[in-house]
Amino acid sequence: MKTALALAAVAVVQAAPAPTAREDAEAAMRAALVRAAQTYVNGNPEANRPCVRTEVVDVAFEPWRVAIRGQDERAKRDRSAQVSPSGERRVAEEFDWSAEGRRLPAVEAKALARAMRVIHERAEPLPKFVRAIDPAWLPAGLKACPPNAHWRVLTFSAPTVIGDIAFVETEHICPLCGNGGSLSLRRTPSGWAPWAFRLLWIS
Repeated sequence: MKTALALAAVAVVQAAPAPTAREDAEAAMRAALVRAAQTYVNGNPEANRPCVRTEVVDVAFEPWRVAIRGQDERAKRDRSAQVSPSGERRVAEEFDWSAEGRRLPAVEAKALARAMRVIHERAEPLPKFVRAIDPAWLPAGLKACPPNAHWRVLTFSAPTVIGDIAFVETEHICPLCGNGGSLSLRRTPSGWAPWAFRLLWIS
């Protein structure tokens, strides 16, 4: 009897439907929020912790995709022009990602570069499956920003999911400082997990 019940339980697990694209993107966003909590909450007094802006404006790497595809189209129209790699294109090729303060190994950087090439070659806009951050997704220690918040604010893009890799762009805006960059996540048996970060600006 116990064996039959165990087999039935396994069958139920195996029959569980795969997450929809929206559910997958939401899971990636929640993983990005967990990383933000680990970065800005642990050891930081509550008064100094940033709040999270629930509005999501862009999709990760969609402005970059539009920019480099525009450059590609201009190059096709003027085949005699000597087109040098733009800053945006070099970002895709070199991928100066780091994990835990160390540059990402070449094999892992290449995996991220392949995902970026998929984004680059996509003709249609990247889908925006997350249009707002549900306050219920926020880990302990992080709170949603009030409407008039301008400082000590964390902002997030909607995730872009390419197979088992996801990207989320994030910024931290504070009174006299700030930074922004791209977070990559990878799919694991237990769900999305932060992988590497690429700092784009700091002040």
